[in-house]
Amino acid sequence: MLPPGPGKLFSISAARRLLRDPPGLITDFTARYGPVWRTHLPDRGRLKDLVWLMGPEGNERILAATHKDDFSWHEGYRFTMEPIFGATTLILLDGAAHRTRQRALQPAFHARMDGDHGAAMREIAEGRFAGWRRGETIDLAGELKRISFHVVARQFLGAADAEIPPLTRLFEEIGLGLFSVFKVPLPGTRFHRGVKARRALAGLLAERIRDYRRSGAIPANMLGSLMRSEDDAGEPLPDETLVSEMLALVFAGYDTTSSLLTSLWVELGRRPEIHAALQGEARALGEATPQASSEQPLLDAALQEAERLHPPLVFCLRGATRDLTFRGFEIPAGSKVAYSAHYTGRMPELFERPLEFRPERFLDGWRPPAYAMVGFGGGPRACIGKRFAQIEMRLITTLILQRWDFEFLPGQSDEMYYNPTPQRRHGFQVRIR
Repeated sequence: MLPPGPGKLFSISAARRLLRDPPGLITDFTARYGPVWRTHLPDRGRLKDLVWLMGPEGNERILAATHKDDFSWHEGYRFTMEPIFGATTLILLDGAAHRTRQRALQPAFHARMDGDHGAAMREIAEGRFAGWRRGETIDLAGELKRISFHVVARQFLGAADAEIPPLTRLFEEIGLGLFSVFKVPLPGTRFHRGVKARRALAGLLAERIRDYRRSGAIPANMLGSLMRSEDDAGEPLPDETLVSEMLALVFAGYDTTSSLLTSLWVELGRRPEIHAALQGEARALGEATPQASSEQPLLDAALQEAERLHPPLVFCLRGATRDLTFRGFEIPAGSKVAYSAHYTGRMPELFERPLEFRPERFLDGWRPPAYAMVGFGGGPRACIGKRFAQIEMRLITTLILQRWDFEFLPGQSDEMYYNPTPQRRHGFQVRIR
């Protein structure tokens, strides 16, 4: 028996709503059809089944190592990512090719790089803080995005400060093109603008790679790690692969972090007592370093709670590589499958008062059930940049808490858009006190 759902007649309207309001569609359809249901997505000129597995059991069925051969990342994301990023990025690789590429990237995320990463994060944040003035109102969401992008552009690509504004604009266009229903390059469409931005960025990166090779000075950053790596045949990675990989990594690296940091500060504006307690914890810390900023139990709890309520990706996709059965429903090979960290993180069966921001739930050693929190994925292919992102979020938040007092302005719009991470359409305004 196939899973229930609205049928192909409503596939386009469901796909549009999924891009416009993924939490709303997922919540409504799960309430209507139960924990396993089906919609459809256009792919390769056809409508493909998209089967949703809701709750921790569905998360585990897709993410656990015991089921890794049942699903393909390439078939899950090919239709959205390949037209923009190309087919040879880490997230689109399966099997041995993925393991080889991950080994090439891991040195840039190793703990021995913490000091270098931490120093850059601090310098970039302080440079941004230099423009803040007491009494003025700033868009904190925009400021956090600028800091997060600057961090990954410098640490992954070696970008200079002057390159940050034009690079930011191009990556924003890529995001809009990535998260579009119809990927037809018609002038004026989001997808067309995304493809143009991708071409421009590819040219800049290719020139940077040629400069590094001409000088013989391969940098000790993410790009340098890939330039020194080899493919399964022992050959250097082609330049086009280097370009595609860096575009995907930079985009994922800043967008997810800035989205989650913004969600944290919005929630702190609603819980002034938690904000005050976090400020006291940070100001008792001394100098903010990656190691010191990890020794703040309330901050860790607040970041976990923000991830539970506002995961940086509302849903994630895979492709079924063989015929499967889950909870009595058939999932034919070639179907796409999805799980939702957003839905699971708000299940009342798993979390008491699930719609409230309550970091205290994570204190005193409490841990959620297995596969209940999967904001950064899980299993053998959990996000490779999770540790880097955690260091960045702790350090940037600690620096702000130590140095600034905010007045959280009332009456702000909570209207969201998804690019593909949750973004506040009108930002988040605070007054510096």
